Amino acid sequence: MEDLQRAILLASDPLANPRAKEEAIQYLTHLKENGDGWKICLQSSLTSQHLPVRFFSLQVIQEVILHRYAGLSAGDINQLRHFHYVWLTEAINSPNLEEPLKNKFSQTLVLLFKQQFPEKWPTFFTELFSLLDRGVVAFDIVLRVILTIDELVTHHDSSRSIEEMTRSNLIKDAMRLEAVPLFGKLWYQILLQFPSTAPYSALI
Repeated sequence: MEDLQRAILLASDPLANPRAKEEAIQYLTHLKENGDGWKICLQSSLTSQHLPVRFFSLQVIQEVILHRYAGLSAGDINQLRHFHYVWLTEAINSPNLEEPLKNKFSQTLVLLFKQQFPEKWPTFFTELFSLLDRGVVAFDIVLRVILTIDELVTHHDSSRSIEEMTRSNLIKDAMRLEAVPLFGKLWYQILLQFPSTAPYSALI
Protein backbone atom coordinates (compact mmCIF):
# COMPACT_ATOMS: atom_id res chain seq x y z
CA MET A 1 0.00 0.00 0.00
CA GLU A 2 2.95 2.34 0.58
CA ASP A 3 3.88 2.13 -3.12
CA LEU A 4 0.32 3.01 -4.09
CA GLN A 5 0.20 5.99 -1.76
CA ARG A 6 3.58 7.27 -2.95
CA ALA A 7 2.52 6.97 -6.61
CA ILE A 8 -0.79 8.79 -6.07
CA LEU A 9 0.87 11.66 -4.22
CA LEU A 10 3.53 11.97 -6.91
CA ALA A 11 0.99 11.87 -9.74
CA SER A 12 -1.11 14.58 -8.10
CA ASP A 13 1.81 16.87 -7.23
CA PRO A 14 2.22 19.69 -9.79
CA LEU A 15 5.77 20.29 -8.55
CA ALA A 16 6.93 16.67 -8.82
CA ASN A 17 9.87 15.67 -11.00
CA PRO A 18 8.41 15.00 -14.49
CA ARG A 19 10.14 11.64 -14.87
CA ALA A 20 9.10 10.47 -11.42
CA LYS A 21 5.57 11.69 -12.09
CA GLU A 22 5.39 9.75 -15.36
CA GLU A 23 6.59 6.58 -13.62
CA ALA A 24 3.94 7.09 -10.95
CA ILE A 25 1.22 7.47 -13.57
CA GLN A 26 2.39 4.30 -15.32
CA TYR A 27 2.30 2.43 -12.00
CA LEU A 28 -1.26 3.59 -11.32
CA THR A 29 -2.38 2.71 -14.84
CA HIS A 30 -0.95 -0.79 -14.44
CA LEU A 31 -2.66 -1.16 -11.06
CA LYS A 32 -6.05 -0.23 -12.54
CA GLU A 33 -5.59 -2.70 -15.39
CA ASN A 34 -4.49 -5.50 -13.07
CA GLY A 35 -7.32 -7.90 -12.32
CA ASP A 36 -6.97 -7.69 -8.54
CA GLY A 37 -5.29 -4.30 -8.28
CA TRP A 38 -8.49 -2.73 -6.98
CA LYS A 39 -8.29 -4.80 -3.80
CA ILE A 40 -5.29 -2.78 -2.61
CA CYS A 41 -7.47 0.30 -2.92
CA LEU A 42 -9.98 -1.06 -0.42
CA GLN A 43 -7.46 -0.69 2.38
CA SER A 44 -5.96 2.59 1.20
CA SER A 45 -9.41 4.16 0.97
CA LEU A 46 -10.05 3.26 4.59
CA THR A 47 -6.71 4.01 6.22
CA SER A 48 -4.78 6.65 4.28
CA GLN A 49 -4.46 10.09 5.83
CA HIS A 50 -4.22 11.77 2.41
CA LEU A 51 -7.29 12.99 0.53
CA PRO A 52 -5.85 12.31 -2.97
CA VAL A 53 -5.06 8.72 -1.97
CA ARG A 54 -8.49 8.02 -0.56
CA PHE A 55 -10.25 9.71 -3.46
CA PHE A 56 -8.22 7.88 -6.12
CA SER A 57 -8.82 4.58 -4.33
CA LEU A 58 -12.58 5.14 -4.34
CA GLN A 59 -12.38 6.07 -8.00
CA VAL A 60 -10.69 2.76 -8.83
CA ILE A 61 -13.36 0.87 -6.89
CA GLN A 62 -16.06 2.84 -8.73
CA GLU A 63 -14.61 1.87 -12.11
CA VAL A 64 -14.51 -1.80 -11.11
CA ILE A 65 -18.20 -1.80 -10.16
CA LEU A 66 -19.14 0.21 -13.24
CA HIS A 67 -17.15 -1.68 -15.87
CA ARG A 68 -16.08 -5.04 -14.45
CA TYR A 69 -18.92 -6.13 -12.19
CA ALA A 70 -19.96 -9.04 -14.42
CA GLY A 71 -16.51 -10.61 -14.06
CA LEU A 72 -16.38 -10.41 -10.27
CA SER A 73 -16.68 -13.56 -8.17
CA ALA A 74 -19.19 -13.96 -5.35
CA GLY A 75 -16.29 -13.51 -2.94
CA ASP A 76 -15.27 -10.25 -4.65
CA ILE A 77 -18.81 -8.90 -4.38
CA ASN A 78 -19.05 -9.85 -0.71
CA GLN A 79 -15.73 -8.10 -0.17
CA LEU A 80 -17.09 -4.96 -1.83
CA ARG A 81 -20.21 -5.02 0.29
CA HIS A 82 -18.20 -5.46 3.47
CA PHE A 83 -15.87 -2.64 2.43
CA HIS A 84 -18.77 -0.23 1.93
CA TYR A 85 -20.23 -1.15 5.30
CA VAL A 86 -16.92 -0.60 7.09
CA TRP A 87 -16.26 2.67 5.22
CA LEU A 88 -19.71 3.96 6.09
CA THR A 89 -19.59 3.03 9.76
CA GLU A 90 -16.17 4.65 10.12
CA ALA A 91 -17.21 7.74 8.18
CA ILE A 92 -20.11 8.55 10.47
CA ASN A 93 -17.62 8.82 13.32
CA SER A 94 -15.51 11.33 11.35
CA PRO A 95 -17.16 14.76 11.57
CA ASN A 96 -14.39 16.40 9.51
CA LEU A 97 -14.60 13.99 6.57
CA GLU A 98 -14.02 15.87 3.32
CA GLU A 99 -16.95 16.56 0.99
CA PRO A 100 -15.33 14.97 -2.11
CA LEU A 101 -14.94 11.68 -0.22
CA LYS A 102 -18.56 11.68 0.91
CA ASN A 103 -19.73 12.27 -2.64
CA LYS A 104 -17.42 9.72 -4.24
CA PHE A 105 -18.32 7.08 -1.65
CA SER A 106 -22.02 7.70 -2.28
CA GLN A 107 -21.44 7.09 -5.98
CA THR A 108 -19.59 3.80 -5.46
CA LEU A 109 -22.19 2.54 -2.99
CA VAL A 110 -25.08 3.42 -5.31
CA LEU A 111 -23.41 1.70 -8.26
CA LEU A 112 -23.15 -1.46 -6.16
CA PHE A 113 -26.76 -0.98 -5.02
CA LYS A 114 -27.80 -0.69 -8.67
CA GLN A 115 -26.30 -4.10 -9.41
CA GLN A 116 -27.54 -5.86 -6.28
CA PHE A 117 -30.92 -4.44 -5.29
CA PRO A 118 -33.45 -5.96 -4.89
CA GLU A 119 -32.60 -9.55 -5.82
CA LYS A 120 -29.29 -9.95 -4.01
CA TRP A 121 -29.48 -7.11 -1.49
CA PRO A 122 -33.13 -6.75 -0.43
CA THR A 123 -32.14 -5.31 2.97
CA PHE A 124 -30.19 -2.37 1.52
CA PHE A 125 -32.50 0.37 2.79
CA THR A 126 -33.09 -1.28 6.15
CA GLU A 127 -29.34 -1.47 6.70
CA LEU A 128 -28.76 2.08 5.48
CA PHE A 129 -31.46 3.67 7.60
CA SER A 130 -30.41 1.71 10.68
CA LEU A 131 -27.44 4.09 10.89
CA LEU A 132 -29.57 7.20 11.29
CA ASP A 133 -29.46 7.14 15.08
CA ARG A 134 -25.70 7.69 14.88
CA GLY A 135 -25.97 11.49 14.57
CA VAL A 136 -25.65 14.37 12.13
CA VAL A 137 -22.88 12.88 10.00
CA ALA A 138 -24.94 9.73 9.51
CA PHE A 139 -27.89 11.82 8.32
CA ASP A 140 -25.59 13.69 5.96
CA ILE A 141 -24.17 10.57 4.30
CA VAL A 142 -27.49 8.72 4.15
CA LEU A 143 -29.12 11.69 2.43
CA ARG A 144 -26.23 11.90 -0.04
CA VAL A 145 -26.76 8.24 -0.87
CA ILE A 146 -30.48 8.78 -1.39
CA LEU A 147 -29.88 11.78 -3.65
CA THR A 148 -27.31 9.80 -5.62
CA ILE A 149 -29.83 6.98 -6.10
CA ASP A 150 -32.20 9.54 -7.55
CA GLU A 151 -29.48 10.89 -9.84
CA LEU A 152 -27.97 7.60 -11.04
CA VAL A 153 -30.91 5.21 -10.86
CA THR A 154 -34.44 6.54 -10.54
CA HIS A 155 -34.21 9.85 -12.43
CA HIS A 156 -35.35 9.50 -16.03
CA ASP A 157 -32.49 9.83 -18.50
CA SER A 158 -33.27 9.36 -22.18
CA SER A 159 -29.61 8.61 -22.94
CA ARG A 160 -29.76 5.31 -21.02
CA SER A 161 -29.98 2.07 -22.90
CA ILE A 162 -33.14 -0.05 -22.91
CA GLU A 163 -31.40 -2.50 -20.59
CA GLU A 164 -30.51 0.28 -18.14
CA MET A 165 -34.05 1.67 -18.21
CA THR A 166 -35.51 -1.78 -17.58
CA ARG A 167 -33.16 -2.24 -14.64
CA SER A 168 -34.05 1.20 -13.31
CA ASN A 169 -37.78 0.43 -13.49
CA LEU A 170 -37.26 -2.84 -11.63
CA ILE A 171 -35.42 -0.99 -8.86
CA LYS A 172 -38.10 1.70 -8.64
CA ASP A 173 -40.85 -0.90 -8.34
CA ALA A 174 -38.97 -2.62 -5.52
CA MET A 175 -38.31 0.70 -3.81
CA ARG A 176 -42.03 1.46 -3.72
CA LEU A 177 -42.53 -1.70 -1.70
CA GLU A 178 -39.38 -1.72 0.43
CA ALA A 179 -38.23 1.87 0.85
CA VAL A 180 -41.18 4.28 0.77
CA PRO A 181 -42.30 3.52 4.36
CA LEU A 182 -38.71 3.98 5.52
CA PHE A 183 -38.46 7.32 3.71
CA GLY A 184 -41.48 8.54 5.64
CA LYS A 185 -39.78 7.66 8.91
CA LEU A 186 -36.60 9.37 7.73
CA TRP A 187 -38.30 12.70 7.03
CA TYR A 188 -40.11 12.48 10.35
CA GLN A 189 -36.82 11.90 12.20
CA ILE A 190 -35.28 14.91 10.48
CA LEU A 191 -38.16 17.14 11.58
CA LEU A 192 -37.89 15.87 15.15
CA GLN A 193 -34.12 15.99 15.57
CA PHE A 194 -33.09 19.07 13.58
CA PRO A 195 -34.36 22.66 13.67
CA SER A 196 -36.08 24.13 10.65
CA THR A 197 -32.92 26.07 9.85
CA ALA A 198 -30.94 22.87 9.29
CA PRO A 199 -29.91 22.28 5.68
CA TYR A 200 -31.76 18.96 5.70
CA SER A 201 -35.15 20.67 5.98
CA ALA A 202 -34.82 21.90 2.41
CA LEU A 203 -35.01 18.29 1.23
CA ILE A 204 -38.37 17.59 2.83
